[in-house]
Amino acid sequence: MKSFFAVQSKFKIAFVLLVMVTIILGAALLERKFFTDVHISSASIYNDRLIPATALFHIGDNCYQKKLIIEDLFDTSSSLSDDSKKEIQHYSDANDSIILAFENTYLTEKEDKTLKRLKANIIEYNSLEQSILSSWPIHQSQNLYKLENSFEKIRAELRNLSIIQTQVGSNLLKESKNKVNRAHLITNFQIGAALFICIICQILILTSKSIQSPIKQRHNLN
Repeated sequence: MKSFFAVQSKFKIAFVLLVMVTIILGAALLERKFFTDVHISSASIYNDRLIPATALFHIGDNCYQKKLIIEDLFDTSSSLSDDSKKEIQHYSDANDSIILAFENTYLTEKEDKTLKRLKANIIEYNSLEQSILSSWPIHQSQNLYKLENSFEKIRAELRNLSIIQTQVGSNLLKESKNKVNRAHLITNFQIGAALFICIICQILILTSKSIQSPIKQRHNLN
């Protein structure tokens, strides 16, 4: 009878150990997923937020440099040189490349809408710019005024896009911190579960020793 209960007790303990090991393995997989998500979030912060933020600065600077060239033409009433045309075209091409690269990054719905407005404003600015250059040296101060307004629209959308990116980056950072905290909780659980298994194993060993049958001693028949 003792042997039967001993086997039954061992079976229960083995079942508990199997359940604990299964839970630990599941927790390990979940922990790995959390760290993978953290890695993805960190990469997104760098590739989709930090690099584009630098690109936004270059878009604004390129537009500003083009505006300075046009304003200098108006101020000096000088002729439009080929170098000036090439320089303006260089800044325009640079902006097109930056916008194209920006579109290939991960964008939220707000970012996508703001980027589309920015593209529309840049197209409008380039159109006004070409209108001024094609009619040069005829001075059209109203076109310069329109160009200035168009430039301010670009600056406004760049600011909006920068604010949105900062907010999204902050949210990604918070998500990463939460996932790291969850991963730490899972790690602590795994340590606790491992200690629990060690205790169960120790109990199993002690129980096995205590239920062993005593050695039968031979009786002297004399």
